[in-house]
Amino acid sequence: MISVSHDSTLLGLDAHKLTISAAVLPSGADVPVVDKISSDPDAVRRLVGRFDPKLDRQSGTLQIRGLCWEPTVRDSRPRARAFETAIARLGKTLGAETWSIE
Repeated sequence: MISVSHDSTLLGLDAHKLTISAAVLPSGADVPVVDKISSDPDAVRRLVGRFDPKLDRQSGTLQIRGLCWEPTVRDSRPRARAFETAIARLGKTLGAETWSIE
């Protein structure tokens, strides 16, 4: 299982019938860590949220579409700050100048 700190960047998820692959870029790393979890309900419950990132190369904006916290996740200021930091880092990694939530 991938160990994710608050300053890691989630690069993507690839869902299949039996597994979900996740790619995470740890803070200070140049190479992402890729791991798989089972797609069974208990494993999926540990996820905290979902979103669909899209990089608009013309405007240099990373668009965060369809942001949805999982029902068991409580919204808090520290969680929001950690999310903003992670999205800013993802944007920087992708070459975005700004990011927005749509």
